Amino acid sequence: DIVKQAGVAQGTFYIYFKSKEDIFFEIVELVEKQLDEVINRYKTIKSDIKELIFSFSEEIFHILDEYREVAYIFFFQLLCMKENIREKYINTHKKFIRFYEEILSGYNNSSIIAAIIVGFGEKLFKFDYLIEGKDIQEVILEFKAGVDIILRGL
Repeated sequence: DIVKQAGVAQGTFYIYFKSKEDIFFEIVELVEKQLDEVINRYKTIKSDIKELIFSFSEEIFHILDEYREVAYIFFFQLLCMKENIREKYINTHKKFIRFYEEILSGYNNSSIIAAIIVGFGEKLFKFDYLIEGKDIQEVILEFKAGVDIILRGL
């Protein structure tokens, strides 16, 4: 199916990729690069903490929405099976935690708050969006409401 859609011969496909998993890993790396670009861009923005979190997170949700099928496979099928995929997941998770820790560095317990925000966003994306099929805008609104509650304690 892949070679048909790409309009190349099967042999040509295997010159560049040894397996379907290899092409999937390349797609995951493409998504990771987009996420890194967003993280790096938002590190330089000076804004109200809540607005910064809202804007950053909305952009991240939209990237993941664009790659919904890849995200589903990544989170629910390959994460437990492939070491390189598991490593990508852990590293990306840590990048999000570090981003939130940096922007919340002026507050007590920034590490705990960052972990709560990332965990909440991950729960919404995995279960509400990928499994329950909620609209991405609805998930974003729920995320913003949750972050608003979390930040009230600051």
